Amino acid sequence: RARHDIGRSFAGLLFTDRENEGGGYNRVLGPDFQWRPSEADQVTGQFLYSSTQTPDRPDVATEWDGRKLDAGAGFLSWLHTSRTWLWRTTYEDISEDFRADNGFLPQVGFRHGRNFLGYQFFPKNFFLSQLEPLFVVNWWWERDGDTLDRRLYTGVQFNGKLNSNGEVDANFDSIRVGE
Repeated sequence: RARHDIGRSFAGLLFTDRENEGGGYNRVLGPDFQWRPSEADQVTGQFLYSSTQTPDRPDVATEWDGRKLDAGAGFLSWLHTSRTWLWRTTYEDISEDFRADNGFLPQVGFRHGRNFLGYQFFPKNFFLSQLEPLFVVNWWWERDGDTLDRRLYTGVQFNGKLNSNGEVDANFDSIRVGE
């Protein structure tokens, strides 16, 4: 991993290589960045390309048949934080053939969008020191457009005296199970 700071921002490059017995390998390469155009805003991204050759070991796993997989993955996020407003919008796209053998990637072949909006209040002379109503839209879908999981929720987070904190939400979920 190489990283170069540019003021409060940075640009970087990631490369991993894993060689396996049986002739297999996994190589991942791509840039990442964080751009801070203001004190309140932060844009973060990562775009990766993976090249994978599975080992020729069908005796261990049927998908290890020596196949070649080349694919991409991307992540982009915009975070805004001020004293009162907080919002984040995130988009992630991971191709079905993307592999990252040196990392933790439990699922591939999906797109994910998330939007968060919160507004903070700071009550005076009250048990609560911070109160934040929030609204979140979280959506996962297959690359062909079929919904995997959709979650909408609204709620409130709070911090109070005696180091207390909590969150109460109302969730509306739609989760695909099987076909």
